[in-house]
Amino acid sequence: MAKKETISIRVTEQEKAEIRKKSEENGFHSLSEYMLFVAKNAEIVVTLEKKI
Repeated sequence: MAKKETISIRVTEQEKAEIRKKSEENGFHSLSEYMLFVAKNAEIVVTLEKKI
């Protein structure tokens, strides 16, 4: 299936650089590819504190 939807997130220059570095170190060809991998493989733990 062709991908045609986009998602934007706001990050600082430093955060973007850190994410890009991790992406490259782990062999991903793009930030999109890396972010999709992270999102699909993240273990999400929700606590009451995080909801507030």
